[in-house]
Formats: sequence, C-alpha cells, structure tokens
Amino acid sequence: APNVPYEQTDSLTGLMQRSVFCEAADKRIKAKESNYYVIACLDVDQFKVLNDQYGLAVGDCILQKLAEVITQHILQCNGIASRLFADNFAIMVPQHHLAILRQTLNALEHAFEGDPYSIHIHVSCGCCIIDNPELPASTILDRAILAKSTIKGRYDTHIAYYNEAMRQSLLEEQ
Repeated sequence: APNVPYEQTDSLTGLMQRSVFCEAADKRIKAKESNYYVIACLDVDQFKVLNDQYGLAVGDCILQKLAEVITQHILQCNGIASRLFADNFAIMVPQHHLAILRQTLNALEHAFEGDPYSIHIHVSCGCCIIDNPELPASTILDRAILAKSTIKGRYDTHIAYYNEAMRQSLLEEQ
C-alpha cells in the first residue's frame, strides 16, 4: 500500500487495514460522481484446506503472493486494496477499469502454477458499484461481501454483482 504509514497496514501483506481502506475509499468516493467506483471483495475458496494441507507458513506465503498480484494490477488504475482478515481482500477501482479486476482474478488463479506445490486456487469475488456516494464505504464493502457469498463454492463463475434482491433476501432470511 503506497504512502500508508506502517502501523496502518496489515503486517503480513503490507496492504491497508480495513479501517484505513474505508477511510481512503470514502474520500475518493466523495470526490467523484455516482457509478465511478466499484468495491470488490475477494477470497480464496477452501483456503482453510490449503492451510491444513501445506501448513500455515505456506498459507502465509500464498497470502503475500496474492497481495503482490493485487497490488501490481490495481496500481495500473490508481486503485486501493486492503487485506480485511484471513484470506479476504478488498479492492476499489474505477468502474471503467473492471477489466483490470478480471485480469487480477485471472492472475491470482495462475499465480502458483510454477511453484513447488503447483497449487491451483479458485477466487470468489463480489462487487458493488457505488451508485450512491452518500453511503459509507463500509456499507458498500458489506454489500460486496454479500454478493460474494452468493457464489462461494461455485466453480462456474468468479464474480457476482450486488443487487437489491440480495439484500432483500438476506433481510427475509433474518
């Protein structure tokens, strides 16, 4: 995370902590028109299995590599990124750079092909287009997480976009 003080970054990956990400996102959102940005939340399917199979040290290396790949891609479009917790990451990019998000997901899935373990990972990603700049970034992030939960464990798709029906469904469930 460029220009972020050390104590505000995740110690393992160097990415912004969640609170710092949300603060930076709020500032950027307010400076642009509606629908300019998208926030995405992504994680590795079955990451716990990888940790169990290869050990925590390898799991940590995977997380560091993921952070590296995310950073390389989002810097191309002046995006920001955070490691929320465990294997959950958040990204904010201008919506017209959604192709970079797709490239990032593709690069993440192939990041370990040449490594000693030849680990194949599947990444699930939920996106929320910021159509209301008055909403706090933390709410938008929660919506991206909700979208991601709708495709968790499905190997036929990588990305889900938040819609009001998802929120309605969650409210009815509760």
